[in-house]
Amino acid sequence: GIERCTSVTKTIGLTYGMIGEKIWLGRRSVYFYSAPRMGKTQCAMAIEHLIAQEFPDKYVVLVSCDVSESESVIETICKAINLMQKTRENLAKLRGRLTTHIACELSSILGNHFLLILDEMQALGLEDYKHLQVIQNDLKIKGITTTTVGFAQSDINSRHSSFRIAKEDAILARFLSQRIAFEGCTDEAWLQSLLQNFDEDLFYPPDSGCSYSRFFLPRAFAQGFRLNNYATLIFKAAKQAVGGASVPIPIEHLFIAIEYMLISSRNSDAEDFDLSFEAIQNAIIESNMVEFSSIFK
Repeated sequence: GIERCTSVTKTIGLTYGMIGEKIWLGRRSVYFYSAPRMGKTQCAMAIEHLIAQEFPDKYVVLVSCDVSESESVIETICKAINLMQKTRENLAKLRGRLTTHIACELSSILGNHFLLILDEMQALGLEDYKHLQVIQNDLKIKGITTTTVGFAQSDINSRHSSFRIAKEDAILARFLSQRIAFEGCTDEAWLQSLLQNFDEDLFYPPDSGCSYSRFFLPRAFAQGFRLNNYATLIFKAAKQAVGGASVPIPIEHLFIAIEYMLISSRNSDAEDFDLSFEAIQNAIIESNMVEFSSIFK
């Protein structure tokens, strides 16, 4: 089988640009929201990696919030950094140790900026945000800036509304004031950019210097075959599968479909190989894109 890959898609590039700006300006927060399966988790992981590379003096922590809402965000963060909760230790004391840990990590890299990336941010409740508010305050006293970046499903907007009704203005201002729609595969140009990554920039096996398209279809690739030349057909098949212009193309399923196209075509590799529309449609079917998209109708 083929390993799932992380591609710096157009969406990731745009998202990283916006987050990078917030970091340079020392802003407190921003969150991105969309329907499920639009690639938010992959984006969060890519952002963590890119920020760590570009900003080595920032302490970056990525966590996936507990969607069962049974675990405090403090416990979630501590588990992510292997800071174990002591027996009978309450959340306030654990939070204090977490703040000290963050300050020590930043001191070791001569930094003063903590970046917290929250995946599944819609799972956080009011108490979670209050804990994060205390961490921000405590770090600020120590001369440390905190930026929170969230990735959430669209229902976070209803939580935003409930906080507004409850007049939790401080929470809204600190964590939920800037919300941006997370856009997936929006048009054919977006898809072509992704396919070009498979042709040129994504390597299989990893670090081999051999692109995905070249690895699975070496004879065709040598004669000029490129996945990005089929962007129009693939976009058309995906739009047919999801059932219309207003329904988003789920990126996770799109990746599966592209991978299936390459794997299923391997035995047909030839100098005159052509990726048929039928083969593209079969790959879309295998990705379960139709079944997933039916929930939006």
